[in-house]
Amino acid sequence: MRPRVKLDSQPSNFQEIVESLNDMVYELDGEGRFKYANATMERLLGYSKDELKDTPYWKLVVPEEQHDVMKFYDDQRNNLIQDTYNEFAIVTKCGDVLMVGQNVRMEFVGQDLISIRTVARDLTKVMELQDQLDEKTKLLSSILNTMGEAVLVVDTGGKLIGSNSAARKMFNLGQPDLSLSKWALFHGIFDVQQTKIISYYDLPLRQALEGQQIDNFEVFIKNDLTGDGLYVALNSRPLRDTQHKVSGAVLIASDITTRKMAELELRKNEEKFRAMNDASPLGVFVTNSNGICEYVNAQYSKITGLPAEEALGTGWVKGLHPEDKLKVWAQWKQAIEEANMTESEQRFVHPDGTVVWTHIKTSTIRLPNALVGYIGTVEDITHRKNYEQELLEAKTRAEEASRMKEEFLSTMSHEIRTPLNAVIGMSHLLLQDNPQPYQLENLNTLKFSAENLLALINDVLDYNKLEAGAIELEETEVNLHQLLNSIQRSFQPRAVLKDVAVKAQVDRNIPQTVLADPLRLSQIINNLMSNALKFTPHGSVTIIADLVDENRNDLFINFKVRDTGIGILKEKLETIFERFSQAEKETSRKYGGTGLGLSITRKLIEMWGSSIHLESVVDKGSEFSFTLKLKRVKEDLCAKPRTPVGDETNMSLSGARVLIVDDSYINQLVAAKFLSKWGADPDKADNGAEAIEMVKMTDYDVVLMDIEMPEMDGIATTAEIRKL
Repeated sequence: MRPRVKLDSQPSNFQEIVESLNDMVYELDGEGRFKYANATMERLLGYSKDELKDTPYWKLVVPEEQHDVMKFYDDQRNNLIQDTYNEFAIVTKCGDVLMVGQNVRMEFVGQDLISIRTVARDLTKVMELQDQLDEKTKLLSSILNTMGEAVLVVDTGGKLIGSNSAARKMFNLGQPDLSLSKWALFHGIFDVQQTKIISYYDLPLRQALEGQQIDNFEVFIKNDLTGDGLYVALNSRPLRDTQHKVSGAVLIASDITTRKMAELELRKNEEKFRAMNDASPLGVFVTNSNGICEYVNAQYSKITGLPAEEALGTGWVKGLHPEDKLKVWAQWKQAIEEANMTESEQRFVHPDGTVVWTHIKTSTIRLPNALVGYIGTVEDITHRKNYEQELLEAKTRAEEASRMKEEFLSTMSHEIRTPLNAVIGMSHLLLQDNPQPYQLENLNTLKFSAENLLALINDVLDYNKLEAGAIELEETEVNLHQLLNSIQRSFQPRAVLKDVAVKAQVDRNIPQTVLADPLRLSQIINNLMSNALKFTPHGSVTIIADLVDENRNDLFINFKVRDTGIGILKEKLETIFERFSQAEKETSRKYGGTGLGLSITRKLIEMWGSSIHLESVVDKGSEFSFTLKLKRVKEDLCAKPRTPVGDETNMSLSGARVLIVDDSYINQLVAAKFLSKWGADPDKADNGAEAIEMVKMTDYDVVLMDIEMPEMDGIATTAEIRKL
């Protein structure tokens, strides 16, 4: 190793030698500033030593190369490299440009750079001396050995005359005198598929010796040193002498194993993707970022009726149903503009005219910083759409059947109730006409049976309306105290006959007026009261209403109907709410009833969002309870309870002129008899037109109007009468 010395410590004769050299010799400090420059440097650059002292070396480099030169020496310094060779252009004081080649040695103490010693030659004027050529050769060898690429040089006979360390490792150069014809076999040079040795005549080096230039010739190298082997890209060039004759060849080999493995993995994944898509029951398509179709699988063609080559690009549009083309294309363009995922239903028409319904779903394909395309699936939903159409048609038929059933029940209930009302009314009148004792039992049986039959018809009609969803709850102002007391009084006559007490207990904290549906609430309470009274042979039946909770807008009121009747077995508590169901088989025979009342009651309570609860003990009684959320009235205008309406049996219609308008003779007859019994003076009209004429002639106090009548119904007739 050469001893490290400083220039200023050498004998004067050594300095004289340096000063007399035709090469530029200079020394820089660790920061790259001039400490010393010889006379040749002064002469070539035009700067004096004093002018150069402390000047950074990069100030002399032409501006366009300053960055590269500084980086070169920064890398040398950072990597603690002592010796380098570099060529670049410098500018003299007078502005001339010199091309220099310089050998640089950096002196380090540990990690610190203490000095830089440089010998630079003016390459534009001076021929390189042999010792400088040797230095360059050494520098070149150093550079080659730091390269990742393998470099091989052969003479015209194929003999190896030069290589770098990467080549010796890659090609296992244990026999440098090996003939070129045996290279492929000895060095394990296979084709990329690893199936056969490369032919001697196909070797890039041999072709380069014949004057050809070969680029990116990919091979697989497998030998003792490479282990599992390497994928390599070979580039070869012929070397020529001054007469342009081939004097040898150079081969540069790059390890492309990582890239090749990635390509093979990508190809493998592509094959998997294709195999998976071809086996998929769904059609699959892939587009670029502009929505241009680049791939479709076999199932896509089967579903859409479009061969793959016709579906690519924008050809898929022509397979759409004519009615869908504009809409689908517009939706697709909008999705691409907004880079959104899409989902839609589209129709395709096959060449034979078959229409196929499809469900299309697309997702974006994104890299970290870019949208690269879309992938979509196509599902054949023709069977589902046909099924939906069938369901729709079935629903329409069912709704029509339900409407017809409702009309039938409504018509039949009207037609049946008309004679039943007559039977009940006539029975009632006959019972008030002091019948003979032997007639009394028959009349009571007739009235009881008719009332039960009428209750059955009403229950069936109500249940049918509930099942059809034809009942909606209303909200109107209701005096809850008065309503419950009125219900209690209405059951009083029946209770007296059975020697049963009927009571009503209403919490005083409940406001007089609430918002509720009085008709449906009355129906619930009446059903429960009627049920309780029916199965209570003695004792009492009580209506109870308690305020259990409240807030600013709502009242939570718990209703109970409690009786001391026959009670219900524990295992029957749930079944009694089922339609046409009673606790025991003999119940209907002994007490009558349809088994629909409690079922209707439960459905009405559920419409309020609540539920009904039952507690019962056999021979001790039952209690039905439910809680309703009722809204407050903003301003309670009914601060005081209204005066209860009197008993209708004590009402007198003496002298009142009443017109009965009904197309049923029986209804006219029964109504007229009751009105006459109450002291009224009734007249009868068979239809609306006749009623209008009679109203014109007589000033009636009351008109009782039927709704359904021939020629002119009750609503139209009423409207005409009001105009009078």
